[in-house]
Amino acid sequence: MSTTLVASFTTRLRPRAAVFVQHAKRVVLLLALCCPALYTNAQNSPAQLMKGLPASHVYTLKDTTLIREMLTYGHHCLVKRGELKADLDTAFTLVSRAYDMSLKIGYKFGEVTAGNIMAQHAYESLDMERMLSWFRYVCGEYKVWYLRSAVSVILPANTPQEIDVAMRYAKLMREVAAESNMPDVANEAEYYIGNFHAKKGDQQGLKKAYLNMIHYHRSKNNPRNELEAWGVLASREDGSDTSFPNRLYIAEKVIALSKSTGHSAYLSDAYLNLGYGLYVQGKIDRAEAVLLEAEEVLLHAGIKKRTFVFELLARIYSVKANGSRALHYARASLENVRQYDATPSNINVYTVRLAEVMLHFGKEKEYEELLRDMRTSGAAAKSTDWFFIISYAQILRRSNPAGAIEYLLDRAKHVPFTDLIRKVEYHRELGVNYSWLSDYNNSLQHMKEADKLMAGLDKRYQGTFADVWLNVAKVSWHAGLYDQAKYYLDRADSIPRGLVPITSQVSAEYYRFKIDSAQRNYLAALNHYIRHKNFSDSLFNVEKMRQMEELNVRYETDKKEQLLAQNAREIVWLNSQQALGRQLLEETKINALQQERLQQQNVLNLRNESKQRSDSLRHSEETNRLLNKDAAMQKALLGQARSVRNLMIIAAILLVLLLLATYSRYILKQRNNQQLRQQQALITNKNESLQKLVSEKEWLLKEVHHRVKNNLQVVMSLLNIQSHYLQDDTAISAIRNSQHRVNAISLIHKKLYQSDNPAMVDMQHYIKELTDQLREYADQRQDIRMALNIAPIVLDINKALPIGLILNEAITNAFKYAFPDGRPGEIVIGLMQPKLNEVLLTVTDNGIGMPDAEQRAAGNSLGMSLMKGLSSDMDAEFSITGDNGTRIAVRLQLDDQASSG
Repeated sequence: MSTTLVASFTTRLRPRAAVFVQHAKRVVLLLALCCPALYTNAQNSPAQLMKGLPASHVYTLKDTTLIREMLTYGHHCLVKRGELKADLDTAFTLVSRAYDMSLKIGYKFGEVTAGNIMAQHAYESLDMERMLSWFRYVCGEYKVWYLRSAVSVILPANTPQEIDVAMRYAKLMREVAAESNMPDVANEAEYYIGNFHAKKGDQQGLKKAYLNMIHYHRSKNNPRNELEAWGVLASREDGSDTSFPNRLYIAEKVIALSKSTGHSAYLSDAYLNLGYGLYVQGKIDRAEAVLLEAEEVLLHAGIKKRTFVFELLARIYSVKANGSRALHYARASLENVRQYDATPSNINVYTVRLAEVMLHFGKEKEYEELLRDMRTSGAAAKSTDWFFIISYAQILRRSNPAGAIEYLLDRAKHVPFTDLIRKVEYHRELGVNYSWLSDYNNSLQHMKEADKLMAGLDKRYQGTFADVWLNVAKVSWHAGLYDQAKYYLDRADSIPRGLVPITSQVSAEYYRFKIDSAQRNYLAALNHYIRHKNFSDSLFNVEKMRQMEELNVRYETDKKEQLLAQNAREIVWLNSQQALGRQLLEETKINALQQERLQQQNVLNLRNESKQRSDSLRHSEETNRLLNKDAAMQKALLGQARSVRNLMIIAAILLVLLLLATYSRYILKQRNNQQLRQQQALITNKNESLQKLVSEKEWLLKEVHHRVKNNLQVVMSLLNIQSHYLQDDTAISAIRNSQHRVNAISLIHKKLYQSDNPAMVDMQHYIKELTDQLREYADQRQDIRMALNIAPIVLDINKALPIGLILNEAITNAFKYAFPDGRPGEIVIGLMQPKLNEVLLTVTDNGIGMPDAEQRAAGNSLGMSLMKGLSSDMDAEFSITGDNGTRIAVRLQLDDQASSG
């Protein structure tokens, strides 16, 4: 509801109604007083008039005097101060009898006057239905005021019956105003009609009424009132209604009129409606432009609460894989809500959304730190708020998925769902947790329940649709339901690309590759695998290019700021020198003027004295003496004046010399600056050339690693395809082992081209990803747990590659031989640095171990030979023990090119 529009209507409505009532009372009183016999000359009292005439009385025109007396007394009772119920009842009785008598004798004046008073009485009694029955006796424009008053009385209508009655009065008010040529009142009636349509949920009627108001204000060339109408329509319009004018059209109109009128009351909501509408439609680029403009315009307009603008920009940049901007706007939304809407629930919502953006772009450590407090605080919210419950379950899932499931099921028994989207998220979160535990049947059950509930959601939640369908596809693939997985992937593809993060697109292409490989559709599988890698590489390259562009912009900005600061300092020095010169000239002029005034005063004094001496001959000698004395004084003054003049000339010469010296110094400084700029330009060009050569060298090295990695991935894909054509288990096992070895090498090259240092490998991240992939290859053995104890060590490729291959062989052998017959167990991988120049790699399992005979036989296998040979190539000590499990240890001496992180 527009506060300005409502205020303008409500402030005009009741005062005008009150004025009308008083005016109507005066009119009726004047009509009654038109006859001299009325009121003042009345012969009967009200009590006598109330008794009436005998039933046998025959009414004639002579009874008009009695009718007028009854009307006069009735009107008097109606307009009396206080308006007690007894006065209103007396007025009703007198006027109704006067009306009946007027009808019997055909006294038109009495009939009309009585009807008018009865309409007034009905209004005073708040009986709107009875007022309409006497409405025909109301004259001219007073009909409009009566209807406006009636609408004002029943304006807060809430029940359907009250709304229908109010609508009838408002429409009648519009008709009467149009007949009376009162367009302003007719426009006001459209406002009431639109509001009553809104209460009934009739969007078409609402839009029609407000469009009529908009056309009226436009015809009056009143853009401010037109903006008010558009703004109120925007607040009342349902976003699901796509008929004209839809939400986007209304928002564009509000923005245009707000800019032209300078009125910003509706600007914030209009920008949000437009940006969000474009975002929901998948028009990401246009939504980004609108929201960036909104941020600037709202900032200049002084609108500080811009949380939703920041949140939408964070969503858009997450979809576009722009990590720095997504994190910037996610932090800005959290900071904005802390400053201007700091309720605990709002802070929790935007804290979780910032954490989601951090996790989306691989900032797991920051994600954990941000949500650390939520694990121990907010107990009330964890018990009652479903948003907090689901967010807390997502945190708990990372360390204890079974505990997260138990927590969600317990909350569902005690906390009712507040809205449908939270119920969808509840089932989706349960499905994800069950999939982490490899319980695919329960996972699919909850995922499909979430899919069924999504039928009740609108397009605002298309991002949730895509997320649920991708999770159903992933779980279906793990369960071996390839056709079902393909079906849900196709459904996810129906969502506009602009609403699906690029990371989800990477995941979708990967599972399409898996499905086609399992179904032996190898050509399609290879195509999807290539698309998966292209998406993954584009995500990496986009981020790197954006970082380089930001660094270049920052360097250019700093350089320009330094140059401007230097120029500003030079300008300040020159201005100070000029001010000093001007001050010296002013002082010289003041001294010269003072000397000139002193000489003029002295000459005037001499003239006065000469005149006095000439008047007295008696003092001629004295006069001559005084004249001689004055002449000597004048001579001294002239000499002093010449000295002052000489001093002024000397000062002027010194000033000129100072200015020349200043100018000479300025020229010299300009020449030195020019030489320095030339030298700086040469140095900068050389530095840029060297930097360009270094960058090209690093880029070429990364590109080599990138292409080696891609070639190795193609080899792995070809080996995977080849394995589907083999029937011999030994050959298939050999190919799988070859795939694992090639994957270990490929992972090394991947880490090198993704690293800022293309010559060194971060072993902590490398070993974690290698073990995760080996775990995926051995997903049929979920009872085997893997534990990592990896120190932050960085090695060059000559050391990292053999260690990766040794790890691959050791872990693969442990999976194959250490735990036969489904025996559960644990594999511990350690990479420590016991000494400064020494690294110790250990792979230990608690399996069946290796007897001496088997240990000697295993020493001749390809895997054992490969581990020994690789250890020998690195000049490392290799040892293997088989008591109480198997322990493989490789002790490696570091050189200058490897160091701890």
